[in-house]
This record gives sequence, structure tokens and C-alpha cells, in this order.
Amino acid sequence: QSTDSSPSQQQRKRGKGLHGRITEKTNMASNDARALLQAADLLLELIKEKQEGNIQGKIKALLVNRLLSTAVRCNKNKKNRKAVQKFVATKLDKIRVGLEGLAKMKDGDASTSYTDELPFDDITYNIMADLRASSDRNDAPEQVKRLILRMEGVGLEPDTVTYYHLLKAFVRSKSIKREDKPIECDAILQQMKDRGVERTVACFNACLAAWTNSGRKDAPHRAENMLISMQKQKIQPNFVSFTTVIECLGRSTESDAKERAEDMLRLMSELDASGMPDVRPTTVTYNSVISAHGKRATTIAEAEKADNLLQEMKRISSAGENSIAPDRITYTSCINAYSKINDDRAALRSVELLREMTETCERIGDASVAPDLLTYNAVLRTLGRQTGGYHADMAKSILNEMI
Repeated sequence: QSTDSSPSQQQRKRGKGLHGRITEKTNMASNDARALLQAADLLLELIKEKQEGNIQGKIKALLVNRLLSTAVRCNKNKKNRKAVQKFVATKLDKIRVGLEGLAKMKDGDASTSYTDELPFDDITYNIMADLRASSDRNDAPEQVKRLILRMEGVGLEPDTVTYYHLLKAFVRSKSIKREDKPIECDAILQQMKDRGVERTVACFNACLAAWTNSGRKDAPHRAENMLISMQKQKIQPNFVSFTTVIECLGRSTESDAKERAEDMLRLMSELDASGMPDVRPTTVTYNSVISAHGKRATTIAEAEKADNLLQEMKRISSAGENSIAPDRITYTSCINAYSKINDDRAALRSVELLREMTETCERIGDASVAPDLLTYNAVLRTLGRQTGGYHADMAKSILNEMI
């Protein structure tokens, strides 16, 4: 019997063995992020062996994408992030460069063009972009931009997902001035439009977040106009879109911002009642409007607007809509509204709300409504505005509770 095929059989066996070990370590990485780094090293070994002609068989994009997807999942767990950051910093580019080099090889020789059988696809680059955008590196936006250029260089077209990760990189970046981020995001949205790439609600929401966090005076109007623009382009805003704009209005110093925020809340409720999907207000939505009222309350009547929204939330949640249940932030924002008013009624109401929080927490065992230091401090500020002796006694009692 001829033994001519023996070396090729050994090469195939070695290739399968590395594939199997990569798969094994990838599966283990969900519970132990160290296995992610081991899987990456095995993939780099497989690429090197393939480049040197020591193994036979193809490296499929599916194998690579499973490993990269596992890194994304690991990054969602805080205990794994250090390992994932190391993976991104020390392994990701090596994997990309190795795969791109391998794709140019044909029959063991380097070529100037890419073959049809690629060990990567657009999903590979999109997952890499996700890992780059989610990293804490200051150069994350530039890294994602380079990935887009690399995609184009290997004949792949950046799509909606690619550009979403680029937007996310700019929104998360700590090296770019916050007032510059929305301008960059607007430019990316325009680039997507110019290139005929679909712009989804998630892309616009990323840009809205950039405007909300920008601290720019024109942010509320720019965010509101973007919401209108989305609707004109038949891109239906969702509760994240509306809530982000409401939060932007809540941070505004414009005199009518809180009324505009509440109007938007009412619009969401109307759209939800009409059957429009994914626009129902949540606790976060209500909290943003309550906070807007609370920050600018100057009269007892203005503080009561925040309180009225709290009571509305209680009525809705008691009817079975748990997504609009008041929480610690709700109550604290409402108390904060009363803390700005020099009125005995405000002081008494803030104490009532504090008692309601503690009683609710004890009755149903819900820690999400338990008062914290910010809550107690807001109540003490309200009492501190009053001169009556019994206000001082209430303040002492509350201090004792804190101790």
C-alpha cells in the first residue's frame, strides 16, 4: 500500500485537531474568559500553520466569527472585561492581519488579490467593530474607521451594523469633546445616506444620545428636529428615541423645556394607545420628565407637577403596568422639587414621600424604592428651609434613621 498520502493525512489531522481545540476553548470562554485568550492563540497558530503549508483544509469564517462573538458576550460580564480588553489590545489585529494575509494566498503562494474562498466575511468585521467600539481605548473611533477601510480593501461593503458601531464608538469615546460628538455622529449619518446605507432607529438613537450628552445650548432643538426628521423619513422613533429627547429637554435651561418634555410624554402615551409598537413610556421616561420639573421648580404649584406625575405612575402601575412603577429615582426627584420651595407644605410633603418610600419597601420588599443618601439629603434640605421647631425635630429624627 502506498504511503504517499501519509503527509497530507497528517496535515489534515493536525488542522482538524486545531479546529477542535479552538471550538473547545471558545465554548469554555463563556464561563472562563481566560479560555478566550487561549482560543485566540490557537487560532493564530492555525493561521500560521496554514500560511506555512503545514496543514490542509480551509479556515472558515464561521470558526472565526464564533470566537469573536464569544468575546462580545464575555464583555457584557464585568468579571470578564479585563480579559476581553487584553484580547482586543493584543490579539484582534493579529487575527485580522493573519486572515487577510491568508486570504491572498493561493496554493501556498502570496497573491496580490483576494481569492473567492475567504476565511472572513462582513460579519467578521462587524464583530471586530463591535469589540473596538465597546473598548475603553481612546482611539476606538479611529480603530473602527480603519476597520471600515480594511473591509473595503478586501472587497466587502460596510453596512448598517458597521456604521452603528462607528456611531457607538464616538458616543462612548472619552477622548473626544462631548460638544463635538453629535457633529461627528451627524456626519456619519449623512455619510450613510450618501452611500445608500440603511439608517435604522438604533443609528438615530445613538446620535440623539450624543446630542443629549453634549451640553450644547442648541441640543434640545437639534434633538427635537432629529425626531421630526426620522418621522419624515418613515423611520419610526421608539421609546428610547423619545426618552432620550425628553432627557435632553430635562437638562435644558430653556424656560419651556419642562412643558415640552411633558408634551412629548403625552404624545408617547397617545401613540401607544393608538397601537403604535415600542413607544410606551417607561419608568425612565417618567423620571426624566419629573426631573425636568424638579430642577426648575420655584413655586409649590410647579413642584406639585412633579408630584402629580408620581401619582399618575402609581395609578398606572397599580393597574398592572409594572414598566411604569415609581422607583427611588422617581421619589427622590419629586422630593428634590419640593426642596427648592420655602413653604411648610413642601417640607411636610417631602417627609410624607420619604415615609411612603420606606413603607412601600417594607410592605412589598422592593429595594428599588428604598431611600438612599440623596433622598435623605433632599428631605433635610426641605426641612432646613423652615424655621419652626418641629421641623428641626423632624430633621433630627431623620438623621437618627440615617445613622
